[in-house]
Amino acid sequence: MKRGFDLLELHMAHGYLLASFISPLTNRRGDEYGWVDRKPHALPARGVARLPKNLPEQKPMSVRISATDWAPGGCRAKT
Repeated sequence: MKRGFDLLELHMAHGYLLASFISPLTNRRGDEYGWVDRKPHALPARGVARLPKNLPEQKPMSVRISATDWAPGGCRAKT
């Protein structure tokens, strides 16, 4: 049986692995993907950039992110 899908969603929210890269509270890395270099989105962005190359042409993709950490010193939505 062949199974298909209508949409691919990359989950970078709610404490999942990729979410930990975009928060200064959880990203304590010292390399090029760390918050220290102010490039917290570098690794997630690489993943997002590669996905469309591997998807069927007419299939949409979305990315779910947490806009705020709801904690002092964390990410927050700009209003």
